[in-house]
Amino acid sequence: MTATGIDDVNLLERFLSSLLVIFDGDGLLPLDFEITEISMGRLTCWVDARPIGDDIEWLGPAVKAVTYHQMKVESRNGEWTAQAIFDV
Repeated sequence: MTATGIDDVNLLERFLSSLLVIFDGDGLLPLDFEITEISMGRLTCWVDARPIGDDIEWLGPAVKAVTYHQMKVESRNGEWTAQAIFDV
């Protein structure tokens, strides 16, 4: 999976939204992912997913959308942190 964005916050939103499309649109449950490349405005990752079946027990509400509300990406002392809020 590849996501592109015009800045770090937009890239995070596009990445999370792409995971939501895999879940909602493709009917697959992302179980694990590994970011294989991240550079100026581009993120590429490997995603392991399984088909959503009746054997899955859901805990809590479903995510409806990724929002920009209070979304941020910051680098401090060489460590990156991200914050995202989801509509449920």
